[in-house]
Amino acid sequence: PSYRVQLKADFVLPDMVLSHDSIDFGKILVGQRKRITMELRNDKMVPVEWQYIEPKDRYGKPVVGAFSLSPSSGVLAPKEKRLIVASFTPTAPQQYTSTLNLRLRDNQQRKSIQCFGRGDALRLEVRPGTNFELG
Repeated sequence: PSYRVQLKADFVLPDMVLSHDSIDFGKILVGQRKRITMELRNDKMVPVEWQYIEPKDRYGKPVVGAFSLSPSSGVLAPKEKRLIVASFTPTAPQQYTSTLNLRLRDNQQRKSIQCFGRGDALRLEVRPGTNFELG
C-alpha cells in the first residue's frame, strides 16, 4: 500500500532588533572615551548568534578604529534582550565616521550601526600683557 503524507513547516530565520541604527557621540576630547549603551532584542522563536565584525585592511589585518563594541559576540535566546556598549575614543582632533557590522549566524543579512563622532583638543592661548618684562 502507498500512503500520502503531507508535511508542513514554518521556517524561521534568526534575526534581532537593534535599539539604534546610528549613534552620534558628539565632541569628545582626544584620548577620552565615551560609551553609549544600546539594546539587542530577539523577537523570534529561535536563538540568534551574533558577532561584531572588526574592520580589516586590504591585507586582512585588523584595523584599530575609534569605535568599538563590547561584548563583541553572543547568543540571544528567543524573546531575550541584552545590553551592549558602543565606545568612541578619538586619537586626533578630527571628524570620525564608521559602520559597525554585526554578522548573524544562518542569516545573510547583516545588522549595521552608523557611528559619528568628533575628536576635540583643549586649546590654550597665552597672550602676554603690554607690560610684560623679563629679568
